[in-house]
Amino acid sequence: MYDRRGSMSRGLGEAYFLDLFGDACNSLGRYDEAIVALTRAVQVFKEHGMHCAHAVGLFKLAQSHLALQHHRQAIGYLEECLPIFHGLHLPASAERAQAALQACLLTLA
Repeated sequence: MYDRRGSMSRGLGEAYFLDLFGDACNSLGRYDEAIVALTRAVQVFKEHGMHCAHAVGLFKLAQSHLALQHHRQAIGYLEECLPIFHGLHLPASAERAQAALQACLLTLA
């Protein structure tokens, strides 16, 4: 029998694994696989209230989409992570996301 805490730990453990797996896939140029892994990780982070991990995962998803020239999808993830970074008082992360968003918008203009 599993308790709620053990189940939560397994869910977060899986999310952190998927996050790292997404990083590895991105490093290998396997962006589609990275997107699948990061999407699941981001969902779990959001469900568990892991705001920083959630925002960073959204930023990584945006970067994966940019590597595939999917600018519109990247914009959505960047717009979603920006207010989280601001709310967490992470100005450097917010600046990186804002710069990436501006670059995407310029590309589509």
